[in-house]
Amino acid sequence: MQVRPVTWTLKRTCPVCEQGSCLVFIVCPGCSHMAIRCDEEGSFFPEPRNLTVVISEDAMCLACRGFPLSSFVPASDVAVRANGFTRADYE
Repeated sequence: MQVRPVTWTLKRTCPVCEQGSCLVFIVCPGCSHMAIRCDEEGSFFPEPRNLTVVISEDAMCLACRGFPLSSFVPASDVAVRANGFTRADYE
């Protein structure tokens, strides 16, 4: 049996694919810097509160420069809240 980690999504429409419930909170496995990934289209947003900036999955973590965004893992609800988001912001 394979267990998938829980994925928390931002409660807003993706500015790229225009779908809802697809903006997944992700964190750097090295430093826990948070970013957003569109699960529908694959875009990466390096700053969760600024969805106007889209970068490549090959781009390195903006905080530690140690890991590409493609290696980021799903963020826990604790990490989402620690970054200032409330339950009203995500599901």
